[in-house]
Amino acid sequence: MELRDVEMVLSTYLTDLLAENIRSQINDVLVCNGCLENQAKQLGLECATMNFESRHSLYGDFDRLSMGIQHLVKDFIERNVKMLNYVNEAFLIV
Repeated sequence: MELRDVEMVLSTYLTDLLAENIRSQINDVLVCNGCLENQAKQLGLECATMNFESRHSLYGDFDRLSMGIQHLVKDFIERNVKMLNYVNEAFLIV
């Protein structure tokens, strides 16, 4: 396995982890006015009708501001510790 292969695998994992984190953070900061006002028509509420792209365009800035970078790095390292150990042994030790 070459260094660029390792880089590709790790960057793919990081991209997936960031996407997962963004989805969960947006769901945390999403405020549905219909739910707040207890509207009877549940199927027409923002939380039921908005797709991910709409949510991201409205709430993406809040997500990035509330993202815990330490938690993200910890998750990344825990998920990829075997790959990181391989990189350490194969490429960093001269």
